[in-house]
Amino acid sequence: MILLAQGVACWVLRSTGLTSGSQAMLWMLVFQNTGWVVLHTLAIVNGVKTPMAWLQVGMAVVVGGWSAVLLRQTTSVTV
Repeated sequence: MILLAQGVACWVLRSTGLTSGSQAMLWMLVFQNTGWVVLHTLAIVNGVKTPMAWLQVGMAVVVGGWSAVLLRQTTSVTV
């Protein structure tokens, strides 16, 4: 349900440019995906998850990195 809400929020903010709302959304995505990377990595290392969970780690790195790159831009961005 949270993923759906985030998708809707990103869709709504996609054409607003660099506003405080879009920046807040990007910061939230950076922090959330950093947490997912830590959580999944610990679960894999401790044997709770299978090595296939590295795909989830990779997806979290990509989305978190993409959000961080968009935060660094000073011009209008599309979320």
